[in-house]
Amino acid sequence: MKKCIISVFTLIFVFSVLFMSACVDKNPSPAPVDDGRTDEEIYAKIYDGAPKEAYPEMSGAVRYVASYGYALKTEQGYNNWYYMTGKDGELEQAGLVDGRWQSDGAYLDGAVVSPSADADAARRFIAPTDGKVTVNGTFRSAEEKEGNASLTVLLNGERIYPSDGALTVAGSDTVGYWLEFEADLVAGDKLDFVVSGDAAVNFNPSVDYTNTRLDTLYYTTEWGYYGDLHEYYYDDTVYLYHLRNLPDNIWLWYLLQTKDMFRYEEVPIYTTDFVKDHYMAYEQAGDLNDYDTFPAGARDCTKFWDEDIGRYRYIGLSYITNKGNVDCSISMRTSDDEAGLLWTQPAVSLRRFPTTADGEPECTHFRKIGNRWYLLTSISRQSIHGVGRLAYWIGGEGQTIDEVDWLNAETHYLDGEDLCAAQVEWVDEKLYLFGWMPQNYAAGYWGGFKNLPREVYVREDGTLGTRLDPVAQSLLNKGRIAAANADNVTLSGGTSVEWNEIIMTSSGRATLDGTFDSSYITFDMTLTGDEGGLVMRDGKSKDYKVKILRKSDGVYMQVGEETDPTHPVSSEMRIGDVSETQFEIKVVVEGSIVEFYVNDSWTLSARTSMSQEFSAGVYSRGAATFTGFTVHKLAQLYNIYE
Repeated sequence: MKKCIISVFTLIFVFSVLFMSACVDKNPSPAPVDDGRTDEEIYAKIYDGAPKEAYPEMSGAVRYVASYGYALKTEQGYNNWYYMTGKDGELEQAGLVDGRWQSDGAYLDGAVVSPSADADAARRFIAPTDGKVTVNGTFRSAEEKEGNASLTVLLNGERIYPSDGALTVAGSDTVGYWLEFEADLVAGDKLDFVVSGDAAVNFNPSVDYTNTRLDTLYYTTEWGYYGDLHEYYYDDTVYLYHLRNLPDNIWLWYLLQTKDMFRYEEVPIYTTDFVKDHYMAYEQAGDLNDYDTFPAGARDCTKFWDEDIGRYRYIGLSYITNKGNVDCSISMRTSDDEAGLLWTQPAVSLRRFPTTADGEPECTHFRKIGNRWYLLTSISRQSIHGVGRLAYWIGGEGQTIDEVDWLNAETHYLDGEDLCAAQVEWVDEKLYLFGWMPQNYAAGYWGGFKNLPREVYVREDGTLGTRLDPVAQSLLNKGRIAAANADNVTLSGGTSVEWNEIIMTSSGRATLDGTFDSSYITFDMTLTGDEGGLVMRDGKSKDYKVKILRKSDGVYMQVGEETDPTHPVSSEMRIGDVSETQFEIKVVVEGSIVEFYVNDSWTLSARTSMSQEFSAGVYSRGAATFTGFTVHKLAQLYNIYE
């Protein structure tokens, strides 16, 4: 558990804090104003991952993605990529007409490859050096329309993929297939990706001399683990202000930024206005704490502007008798004046946590969504990881913060125990949830892996739902690897398969042929038995289940390995009534990290002890029907926008 206990500063520093407070934007975390844009327009701005300039020239044994040749560039051979048309294997360089490469009705325009009745369209890669390469990419329809398109890969005119026939995608199939194979190239070899048929495809293959299959969106830990995550949207950019747990237990603040929600770059800290304006109190304004009411000090504090009363508020974790132990509160203090210069009013306790078992509320924050205030915090000491899951309380419609009885409000949760120190922030006109998943599945080390972008929204009853938004779903899905049918599953128990439907009349299991690693798994489940869902067996012969579980008090999401003697349930969360039977399921699996999404309404994060490769199947205890069980390739950092 992190420990930045706020200290008392010198009088000189206090005056400097007050001076800066008077100069800041009054609303550093504002709820946005609806400007009439559609959801599609808002998402397009949030996920702005298109290249802004041509890729630099490359050479040697590196990764060559097709877009490195065509993005904002119209030059045959740039980064070893060429644009060809022809028939029956006789390919010639296409001409550039109105910004796209075309001939005989076939054309290549950016990622789009469109054959015609008279000509195939092809990308050609000429090997710059000798070496073994991994070739991969997503082959999918560019738009929903009738027809089909087929892919054949040739090496110096000879088919090398697929081994027989062609990979064919229907014109209506905008998800498509993930293809991957290895090849040995000699400098000057011609690798042709030939598309034929009567439908346009989106196809951006990669030829990778580094043979790096995994480039995880969860990032590596060479720089240390993520701690408290403060995301903030400022000047069309998402900033990530955060602590890192560096080697030798060193804790430092860092600042990252992104314009596309996935790819972050480090920027200098304390040079960006929002850091000083929004989080100054979190790290530097301990003297705004009310030491008469809370004599043992405070931590995890932040300052925000309350538009309802035209004053600043100061909220955080305050201690009455003992720092970091017992008898603490979510406390709030209000400025006397609009500028936030004077703080003479006593702090008030919104919720009290009197014993060690009650825990400590960390990373507490208010968010006004619509005409309601929401109080959110992560309560520690409630799990094996120490830092707790995100709890929240709901204010009444039209009520001010002061009018809500926060002490007696019902507690709700937005995830299970494996998403720690999470916070909800505005990104443009949408809300997103950011936290970290633990370093160790069964221990309490502080800091971990940042979750993928997760949208938060308000349901009709005022509770909050979380989901992968539609754009994130599309970006993460790099095409089908395997889809269950009667020819590629192994059955046990009372199980049968009819086309893409797996039927279990009693407890059973159906396992896909083969093994998988970075995956985006989807299926629908009708569950009338006690439990069912995804089951994954890794190289250590552990059976991790990502399941819906029916208990006496309701339906739960749960992830765990029930025979694990250390931590059999990684995480769980109640999501509905016992009578619920219909579940649309999506699961992201990246090594030991699992993110589990149900009905575009609930999300459960989990840190497991799984190794990278696993078999995948579905199971039930009692009757269940599974439809469309499919394993897709999960996007990686290098190809999330390719």
